[in-house]
Amino acid sequence: MALWWTKNINRIIGIRIVKYGETPVPHALYVANHISFFDIIVISAITPTTFISKDAVRYWPLIGQLSSLAGVVFIKRGKRSLIARIIETAAAALKSGGSLTVFPEGTTHFSNEPKKFHSGLYQAAIDSQTPVQAIALAYIRDGGHDRTAAYIEGDNLLITLLQIMSRPHTNVHVSFCQAIEPDFGDRIQLAQHTRQQIIDARNTKLFVDTH
Repeated sequence: MALWWTKNINRIIGIRIVKYGETPVPHALYVANHISFFDIIVISAITPTTFISKDAVRYWPLIGQLSSLAGVVFIKRGKRSLIARIIETAAAALKSGGSLTVFPEGTTHFSNEPKKFHSGLYQAAIDSQTPVQAIALAYIRDGGHDRTAAYIEGDNLLITLLQIMSRPHTNVHVSFCQAIEPDFGDRIQLAQHTRQQIIDARNTKLFVDTH
């Protein structure tokens, strides 16, 4: 149902998805670079997963409602007293056999290289012995990265949303990288490696032109 719903939302909004790379591992901790408030419904349209996102998204017009329907778990960042509990909850969710998606940058970012990946939630993959699979996202328009599709601090949410919905389509290219086992290293090494996988995927990909 979630896949059906998100695919139809993407169609209504005009988002076109081009998928590359590996097959999504059905039971994994997915980690992705974060560009747009559409990242959640894009990934949801490809593979079933639960998301962890910052609590502020819950209150964004339309996007908050769409994220809630997509099954996002909202957390309040910056509260160290909650980190251990969040990791424990995430590990329990992974042990149940499903998949979980996080954005380790902690915020949206528009650049060829994502910001530093925070390593905290990688511990959930280690504790639950779950593979980690990186997802590289790229919104492409006229042969370059699509600034309009990005949403970063200082942008107006409603203006960005209206700009995207007023044009015929928005192209997003999604690369699933090779999954790595949780014993690859500690959580810092996992974070560094998956960040580099995403950088490599975005820099070496010959994006298919879509019309």
